[in-house]
Amino acid sequence: MASLDNGSAHPSKCSKVECFISSFVVTITPANGSLTAVITDTCNQITECRMMNAVLSKAISEYLADEDITPTDGDCKFGCCNGLYGVSYVLATLTATYEHADITAGAPVEYEVVPPFYVST
Repeated sequence: MASLDNGSAHPSKCSKVECFISSFVVTITPANGSLTAVITDTCNQITECRMMNAVLSKAISEYLADEDITPTDGDCKFGCCNGLYGVSYVLATLTATYEHADITAGAPVEYEVVPPFYVST
């Protein structure tokens, strides 16, 4: 990735921006009875669980709506930091898995998730 240099005579981390993102791509791979969701984060922007869970939860919710699957109600399973009920999140790999009887195997599907802090111009 190309560096953006602000022309400073004494460049620092703040004056050289490696890259930036305006959205994340989440790939959802459905299997019979479950799905796996993975975030593509080329700029290493996701560093804490709440952000990861928000991005993955948004994509999983869109997938379930597209497939007309009603998500399971209840409290967070584990490692979710306010994520969706029944979804297992893993920060180290930016992945989530979800088991639901109505999910059937199919081709991977990509969802673009725009974080709330992004403002388009």
